[in-house]
Amino acid sequence: MRRWGKAEIGALGLSLALGLGWSGGTATAQTVEILAAPLYLAGDGGEQGGTPAAIYARLTGGQPSSAYYVKAYLVGHSSSARTWNSSSTTWVASGRAWTEQRQVTTDANGEWSGWLQSYFYTSTIGSPKTLRVSVRNVGGGDPITGDLAGITVMDMSSTGDGAWVHGVAAAATAGRVILALDASGNLLGSYVVEDNGIAEAPNAYSSTPGYFRFAVPANAAIARLEVRNSANEVVEAQNGLWRAGAAGTDTDLDAQEDVSLPVVLASFGARRTEAGTVEVRWASVSEFDIAGYYVCRSVEGVPGPGDAVSELIRATGQGSGASYVWVDASPPSAGRVWYALYAVELDGNVRLLSSSVVLVSGMEPAQGVPREFYCTAPYPNPFGEKVGAPAVFVRWWGGPWGPSSVLLSLFDVRGRLVCQARLGGEGIWSWDGTDARGRPAPAGNYLLRLTAGKEVRTAKISLIR
Repeated sequence: MRRWGKAEIGALGLSLALGLGWSGGTATAQTVEILAAPLYLAGDGGEQGGTPAAIYARLTGGQPSSAYYVKAYLVGHSSSARTWNSSSTTWVASGRAWTEQRQVTTDANGEWSGWLQSYFYTSTIGSPKTLRVSVRNVGGGDPITGDLAGITVMDMSSTGDGAWVHGVAAAATAGRVILALDASGNLLGSYVVEDNGIAEAPNAYSSTPGYFRFAVPANAAIARLEVRNSANEVVEAQNGLWRAGAAGTDTDLDAQEDVSLPVVLASFGARRTEAGTVEVRWASVSEFDIAGYYVCRSVEGVPGPGDAVSELIRATGQGSGASYVWVDASPPSAGRVWYALYAVELDGNVRLLSSSVVLVSGMEPAQGVPREFYCTAPYPNPFGEKVGAPAVFVRWWGGPWGPSSVLLSLFDVRGRLVCQARLGGEGIWSWDGTDARGRPAPAGNYLLRLTAGKEVRTAKISLIR
């Protein structure tokens, strides 16, 4: 079981300010950014339709509470894409008049963000391409654009370089966006989960709730599936090992590993109370095939993931989400205390969901204040099924604040990267002896390296087979 910290995963776009907006009566630069978009697009579109990809864009510095037109296309191919207009329920070619394009409305601060659904013509096949999102005020003025370079439009034929994958995410909510990522966090494909209300003829995709289908490179390995909401926040996720087929094929991911996305947390945290207890709270977005939860606790200086301090807390949000509170009536008197939340699935599998740190005596440092970076020794070490320890755990704290401030890398004795993840400033990571593709790593010694800004911590891990 590998604990991947919450990472800001996706393709980050460059922004280009080409205009002025208004903020409190003061002119400000208007900016369009592409915050999430797949690096690979299907070049299967035409006048009759195509397979849409989901693209997340943001406008800032616009006029408050104002209407804007928005569209997506590839630079140099301004008439070879179509964007879904949910108001008119039609696909609108990027070369058509602005008045036919989708309209969005900024908030009181002149900002808008949201998902676009666009497909691209076969004439755009090849690489590299630059994806562009263009926005224009309904009242007139010059367009504002944001670009994302390095996009490949794939040939989806049997002699091309792209392949289809599909599945049914049981926990996914219709209308949200599902994304496929590789082991390095690169966004390979994206799709608006069914029933999405989007006309996709002549493809006639299934409208089964939770169904998705997108294009990825042929034979690509998919390490993670995420579901994101309208704010581009990860609300459901599942790590696994799926693989696309050869060029032009369509692979059912559920046949390789069930795409259940069984439970994901909206929040998890622990805090001291005036009564001297510690209150642990969490909320789930969705729960499928979950029996309940355990809260585990450990203290500074004690290795390992900690001991269960709660009874089994029965899951109450089957098929949806729920909120929970558990109180540690007798926490340690001083020092740092780790609280970790584990989900117990109906088949008996137990997996780590999240962890939180409480400083029982004194106050936690404010965000932005430098902290000293610590890392425990790996435990148990050596590890492996042969010695009754299927996973090794490492805990760290004191890294810079932020969801992806710590880079964790694991190397073999020849210096080859085995797996890597961007994690938050504190947490617990576990390794089950598999590489980034889920394949068993050979027995031997491995070097773990955690990098937090200029601070580096290393440790040796021994795997016994």
